[in-house]
Parts: sequence; C-alpha cells; structure tokens
Amino acid sequence: MRVVYLPAPVEIEMDQDRQDEIVKRIAEDRCIRGCERPVHCRGLCKECDSQFRSVRQSKKTEKERAAFERSAIEAGMVLAPNEQRRLRPTTNPFANVGSEVPDHVA
Repeated sequence: MRVVYLPAPVEIEMDQDRQDEIVKRIAEDRCIRGCERPVHCRGLCKECDSQFRSVRQSKKTEKERAAFERSAIEAGMVLAPNEQRRLRPTTNPFANVGSEVPDHVA
C-alpha cells in the first residue's frame, strides 16, 4: 500500500498587494512569478511550472512534497490546484453550448 499526501485546502493570509497582483497577472494571462510568458498551469508559465515541479519531485517523500507545495502556495509562488480556473473565466468555447434549450425542443 502506498500513502499519498495531498495538500489540504488552505486558508492563508496573504498581503493584499500580492493578492491583487496575482489576480491582475492571471487576468492578463501572464505568469504570477513575474515573467512575461503566458500562463500554463497553476498560475505559472511552462518554464516556471517546470522549475516548481522539479524542486517538488526532488523531495524524498510525499509528505515532504506536500509540505513544499503548501509553503509555495502560502508564499504566493504558485496557485493551489484549480485556483487558476476560479480566478479567470473559461476560455473553452464549448463551455456553455447546450446550456439553453430552445422552446421548440421538448
């Protein structure tokens, strides 16, 4: 059996200026680390995401990985899983297709 530690949802106190900067960067589709590349995953561009994942994977145990990830989230260096989706509207053109049923369809 393998034990997997997943980061629990966290409520953090983050500087309001940092929060505002993150929201602005996501709205502009720019990496929250400050580079000008487009967002790929969890608020990071592909390069910054690769660096984050590399350091995360270098941790010896799942518990250490989870602690590292939580610290990075609390520091505002990476978004929590699914947080990017919450901060920006969907770009999926199919997201609302079929949500309204025409009157003539029974």
